[in-house]
Amino acid sequence: MEGIPKTFWGKLRTKDGVVVAWHPLIHHCIDVGACFEAMLEQTLLGCRLARLAGRTSLSKKMIQRLAVLATLHDLGKFNLGFQNKAPIKKRHWALVDYKIEAGHLSEFLWLLKEGDARLFEALPIESFENWGGERVCDLLVAAICHHGRPIPCGDWRCNSSSVWNSRGALDPFQGIGELCAKLPSWFPAAFEKDDGSDKLPEAEPFQHAFSGLVMLADWLGSDSERFFPFSKNLNDDRMTFARERAKEAMKQIGLEVGEPRKSLGTLPVGFQKVLPFPPRAIQRTVLELPVGPDQRNGSLTILEAETGSGKTEAVLARFLRMFQAGLVDGIYFALPTRTAATQIYRRIGEIVKRAFPNLESRPVVVQAVPGYISADGVEARGVLPGFHVLWPDKKSQEEMRFRAWAAEHPKRYMAAGIVVGTIDQVLLSALQVNHAQMRASALLRHLLVVDEVHASDAYMTRILEVVLDHHLAAGGHAFLLSATLGSSARERFLARVFRAKDALREKAEESPWKKAIELPYPLISHAVVGAEKPASRIPSAGHELQVKNSGSPQKKVRVTLKPWLDNADEIANLALDFATQGAKVLVIRNTVAGCLKVQEALEEMAREMGRMDLLFQVPRNGANPVVLPHHSRYSKEDRKILDNRVEILFGKDRKPGGCVLAATQTVEQSLDLDSDILISDLCPMDVLLQRVGRLHRHAKNVEPAKFRDVARLFVLVPHKQDLAQVIEIRNRGGEKILLGPAGLGTVYRDPRILELTWRQLRPPTKKDRQTVLLEIPRMNRELVETATHPARVRSLVQELAQTDSGQKWREFGQTVEGKLQAQKSVANLNVLNRGKPFGEGGFPSARDQGKVYTRLGGDSRRADFENAPPGPFGTKVKSLPIPDWMAREVGTDEMPRDVTGI
Repeated sequence: MEGIPKTFWGKLRTKDGVVVAWHPLIHHCIDVGACFEAMLEQTLLGCRLARLAGRTSLSKKMIQRLAVLATLHDLGKFNLGFQNKAPIKKRHWALVDYKIEAGHLSEFLWLLKEGDARLFEALPIESFENWGGERVCDLLVAAICHHGRPIPCGDWRCNSSSVWNSRGALDPFQGIGELCAKLPSWFPAAFEKDDGSDKLPEAEPFQHAFSGLVMLADWLGSDSERFFPFSKNLNDDRMTFARERAKEAMKQIGLEVGEPRKSLGTLPVGFQKVLPFPPRAIQRTVLELPVGPDQRNGSLTILEAETGSGKTEAVLARFLRMFQAGLVDGIYFALPTRTAATQIYRRIGEIVKRAFPNLESRPVVVQAVPGYISADGVEARGVLPGFHVLWPDKKSQEEMRFRAWAAEHPKRYMAAGIVVGTIDQVLLSALQVNHAQMRASALLRHLLVVDEVHASDAYMTRILEVVLDHHLAAGGHAFLLSATLGSSARERFLARVFRAKDALREKAEESPWKKAIELPYPLISHAVVGAEKPASRIPSAGHELQVKNSGSPQKKVRVTLKPWLDNADEIANLALDFATQGAKVLVIRNTVAGCLKVQEALEEMAREMGRMDLLFQVPRNGANPVVLPHHSRYSKEDRKILDNRVEILFGKDRKPGGCVLAATQTVEQSLDLDSDILISDLCPMDVLLQRVGRLHRHAKNVEPAKFRDVARLFVLVPHKQDLAQVIEIRNRGGEKILLGPAGLGTVYRDPRILELTWRQLRPPTKKDRQTVLLEIPRMNRELVETATHPARVRSLVQELAQTDSGQKWREFGQTVEGKLQAQKSVANLNVLNRGKPFGEGGFPSARDQGKVYTRLGGDSRRADFENAPPGPFGTKVKSLPIPDWMAREVGTDEMPRDVTGI
């Protein structure tokens, strides 16, 4: 509506500080209520909420009762202090001389706590009593706190009670009464009498999930540009209009998936929807996992298979079957790094086009990496004032206006149909940060896929466990992928599913090492919520579950130890020697500092040889190519160029010719890279096997032919054979830390696992010429369990306790175990407590929320530059990530605003 608000307003549109249009508050409440109702009726979110309430479904009465409470989410806006926020030049006439301004959340909660009789006269209290009494009050509080965070009871305050007094024609309680009087006509089933079977649940996790959906409904119902334009008349039939627009909005943004599901047909989806050739044994076994009614309780699947075995395609085939069967409405594919997420996003986008060839019935694919706005492979050019996203051209601007709604803000990622992003976005759904409940609730409808699940430390793993507990309790489905998951970790994850969790968890810690290494590999563990034990499947070439053969080709890897951990010249010389023979050589170092030292040595030697062409380089238009390493400290703009070039030179479709790339962990996970020779720092066995996954990944690529028979891995180790002489124990700020070369003790903090890894790589006798032959994946299980199993770690410490360095090894163990417990404790402090009623627990302050991280040490700074300087490739550098340790002594207000030396 145009002009001055004539009654209570819910939304305003201003220009140059003057109101030009307004939306009646009651109509805004209707918009949000209609969105909430549509989410429960048109998506799996209604079923997920029901599971949290101990039911299989929500009745129509319950849905409409919850929709009533969602409609009342903005009751606080009826206070005159909030209404007074309209610019004075276009303010309601009754407030022209009114001086008080107020918010609308804690002000209403204060009114509720005070028990103001005027409020209870306006609300349908008798109906609330029939719906569940106090539990309805808890849910109303959850609806009121729709701005992203719970408000604890101690913060329910109002600076001036006069904001609730009438003034002129504006009476807050009359406004509330008018809204509540219309509720029975909008939601008639909610007010029907019943036998008590439709009372609203009191379960605390239900309250949190309900609040998250109200947040999402409010965000969607507040979008006046696309879905809910301001009313033109106070007397419009807004509810009929809002319900129609809500249903359409659900389809447009990807929440409602009827058309995509229908497009898959009625026959079970085959693997040809994913790739044009027959599935491997692993992929076929995953595809044939059950999708029957017994799966509706929720499930957890763990796939352990070697790197390069097609796990990504296997899980996407599983998703299509589950999606077709109505078990999930979408998928969130979580990767450990931004680089991996960017590459997998492109791969999944191509597969989705194959599975859903018609755009009209294709789910949107969103990249969930903050800093990028990308959907269906199209990246936005930027954001205009007013948060309007600018897409590359007129066609994409029109197509993405609705489809890419979820991509435009990180908090909305989970609302898309197919989402590919970092694990961080998932972990944020379980932390005490704004809109955690909204993320978690939207995630419930997805198949949650976590790739490289072994890569998480104790802190991240504990948060992931909280995510899984909530997801599975709501009947959700999760799929964990790993090439190197230890048996104790697998059992801990499976324990999230079963009733006797504590017993299973204890059993997992004490399971014998020999029994663990006898488990087949690859292995699929599939557990249905409520079942007594998981079902295990062993993929085989003949698909007979008793045959321990994955059908995948064995890769022979000859391992040579080199005591060059601190000798960059020797590393560079070895790499260039192989490159001159035509090999693609990948050097992976544990730290950026180590990577840079090797890069400097490579450039110096290559320059003397006159063979700079052997080094990894990025071409530039009209200028010499840039020779550089691959690590995490580039700007977003440069990182994209760098990653693309890595894929060209080391990817599946690489061309022949020698090349050396010095890199860090940025290339070891999820990336489809392929090298002929791998040189790696010593690291834990599970990490080393991930790196080996970038060696001979595509056998047809290996050139020259002399490198084909046996893959070559050189592991850089300390010159001294005893890690106790290499890694120091120091005190820093009253805390014991381990400090060794090349990230030993810092990046990889457990010397015991490093020692167990090193032992397996040492040749048993001197006659073996310093080499060990590994067969991958046949030996994967034994290699990982021998290096990481708790029993092996205890046995090692007992053995080394008898040596001269025994005391130091005991201190290593105490320091590591202490840090593990500290990480878990910090995680437990930071995670959401869904066991409390919504109004009893608050979040840290906005300032302190900046200290709640998805990763320990994850508080990196970002330096933004108003006058973006050119980067090494000529692109403008708008921002740079700065690791915390570099800026530890610098205040947050002292970030750099300029760059020199580029």
